[in-house]
Amino acid sequence: MPEPALPTGLDPKEKGRLRTAEGTYDLTPVVLRNIASLRLDCLVTIGGDDTLSFSEVLVGQGIRLVAVPKTMDNDVQGTEYCIGFSTAVTRAKELVDRQRTTLGSHERIGIFRIFGRDAGFSALHTAYVTSTRCLIPEAPFELERLVELLVDDKRYNPSRYALVIAAEGAMWKGGQLHEYGPADAYGHRRKANIAETLAAEIRARTGEETLPMELTYDLRSGQADALDQTVAITYANIAVDLIRDGMFGRMVAIQGGNFVHTTLPAPKKGPRRVAVARQYNLERLRPKYAARTCAPRPRRTRPLLASASSQAGAAVTIGLRGKARARPAVMPFRAVPKFLCGSSMALIRMWWAFHFWKTSHYFGAVVLPFRD
Repeated sequence: MPEPALPTGLDPKEKGRLRTAEGTYDLTPVVLRNIASLRLDCLVTIGGDDTLSFSEVLVGQGIRLVAVPKTMDNDVQGTEYCIGFSTAVTRAKELVDRQRTTLGSHERIGIFRIFGRDAGFSALHTAYVTSTRCLIPEAPFELERLVELLVDDKRYNPSRYALVIAAEGAMWKGGQLHEYGPADAYGHRRKANIAETLAAEIRARTGEETLPMELTYDLRSGQADALDQTVAITYANIAVDLIRDGMFGRMVAIQGGNFVHTTLPAPKKGPRRVAVARQYNLERLRPKYAARTCAPRPRRTRPLLASASSQAGAAVTIGLRGKARARPAVMPFRAVPKFLCGSSMALIRMWWAFHFWKTSHYFGAVVLPFRD
């Protein structure tokens, strides 16, 4: 942790002991002391790449821990889905659709900046559901090509406007976004605003009126949508079951469309990134819409929840009334959530089963089109 990010109440003597050779500060001893003073039997860490990388450090120090991936960037290694992603894309779509009115009224080119320092999932999926151009960190672009596409989009649009979704870490070939301000606890500094930078470049090259806009903090605030709530509730149930079974150092996840638990992400791997060749059209600067079908994947056999004392390959879980019963090795993403158990809940279970069957098309469209 850099010095400006240190807690203000840190004792000066202890501060000296925590200083590393690189000039930063390792607060792991402070965290371990606080966990001990709170007498925590287990820690559930919820967050993105930085939070989960430190979770690996804590596990190495003997802390009993279960991790839950949560970031609107959807870039945690080892899972296809992180809590917050669906809500962010849903809200981004609503905001983009509303801004079409003012863009068309004034015949402008709109540049929407969205979170995504290292991975472009948020920009890619927002562009997918709004049928717009997008710029992602994984694919540096030709600035002249972007300008050409946006000018053509505006010319052929009856309402005379165009727009593009730009991830905060996107950049054209040969360009550079400067960083500013103090570093956060993980060493990240703020990047200059890509929307404002692009708006100025496009205006200077074409004379077109441009409008930079933010799709940032509003996307990650307030009430979660139904999909995120469903995943969060299921992740929470899996985490509690892992704690009960004494299976620590694990992360709940979705893999192959199934709820599973897996190892914590290795810090050296960095964030999960968009598979550009499969998901992004480099020539048109937009998501790939063609050839969305693929060969069926072999069914995974990794157990979702297995008692520490159960035999290898067995999958056993405990219901709300404490009765052990056999269960499938994996839990399909569209399966009935485990919290809806018990004979008194039969009608609700039937409704959930029908609901997920009826909306499976929706879930497939939201979660799986760009699955890595």
